[in-house]
Amino acid sequence: MNPPPRSAASRLRKAVVATAALSAAAIAPVPARAEPVYQVEMIVFHHLRAAVPPHDPTMPPMPRDPSIAPGAIDPGPLPREAMLLNDSVRRLDASGKYRTVLHIGWRQNAAQSQPLRIGDPVGVEESGVRGHAALQVGQQLAFSADLSCRRDGSVAVIRARRSVRIGELHYVDNPLCGLLVQVTRVRESGD
Repeated sequence: MNPPPRSAASRLRKAVVATAALSAAAIAPVPARAEPVYQVEMIVFHHLRAAVPPHDPTMPPMPRDPSIAPGAIDPGPLPREAMLLNDSVRRLDASGKYRTVLHIGWRQNAAQSQPLRIGDPVGVEESGVRGHAALQVGQQLAFSADLSCRRDGSVAVIRARRSVRIGELHYVDNPLCGLLVQVTRVRESGD
């Protein structure tokens, strides 16, 4: 059996309801796309088998802050239990070839672009590591570090500027010390 023909009023009412629903959907606020949040971990270690050059008392003293960028901010410290490279630190220290002097981590969103201060802003801290590091987020992730690493009266400089991939462990070497860095994606902000 065929349904009864629709009245013009019924068709008009359905058209108005459909148009209103489409209009409401068109003007409804689109939820903002969540911004990615990255976790950056950095390990600085000494090469124990590397010969430290003898201290030369005729050399001028190193500046207190040889490489802290203007406007660098302090990273919000990441709790030790949230860090993913704790096993790497244990393996480095157990090898007898290396000694970890700094293991630091922080989280940042894609919009953060200021460099982060590494080390004590007032004086040389226990680790002897000072400087700044930054993760720049664009079409690619780019990590940079400008650090001084003190060991037995000598100072080694670690400068790194490189593209990094999520989850990969990146290594920067120096005859006296080295740096490992890993960037992971934690979540989307606003989740």
